[in-house]
Amino acid sequence: MRTAVVLGALLLLTAQALDAQRARVWAGRRGVGRPAVELGIRTGYDFDVDAVLVGAQLRLPIGPTIEVVPSADYYFVSDGTAWQVNADVMVRTGFLQLLYGGVGGALTHRPFTVSDFTVPDDTKWGLNLSAGVSTPRFLPWRVRPYAEARWTFVSEYDTQFAIVGGANLRW
Repeated sequence: MRTAVVLGALLLLTAQALDAQRARVWAGRRGVGRPAVELGIRTGYDFDVDAVLVGAQLRLPIGPTIEVVPSADYYFVSDGTAWQVNADVMVRTGFLQLLYGGVGGALTHRPFTVSDFTVPDDTKWGLNLSAGVSTPRFLPWRVRPYAEARWTFVSEYDTQFAIVGGANLRW
């Protein structure tokens, strides 16, 4: 858990420097303004919950490489109810900004196992770490596909891992 917090803090500290360095590149490209707000849908699989998920997200750019990404997912579980709400900060990296990573918070509601005893439908707070790949932001495409891996650290002994893919629609 401490490692996740330290990695998240380092990501956020370097984000401002990366944003400042790339601002000149974005401003110099003809016909390309600030990144647009995007609304997306997604589907995937959570290996800890052992369930398929569907969800939606909103990508709110706050700079050429930084986005605030609130999202929500619903899990199709056989017993009980499972969902997760996230609020993450993502930073794009690389020459084409294909790759991104982020950190944020999660509120997750699902069955939890404690000492071989399953607590049905409990709600807990957690920390997210995400890494993904998406189409470059400078392309004029209105629909932008992406794939993402997400780790949610709920406690020292309980971590969720999910792989999701979907598409965002530029506004």
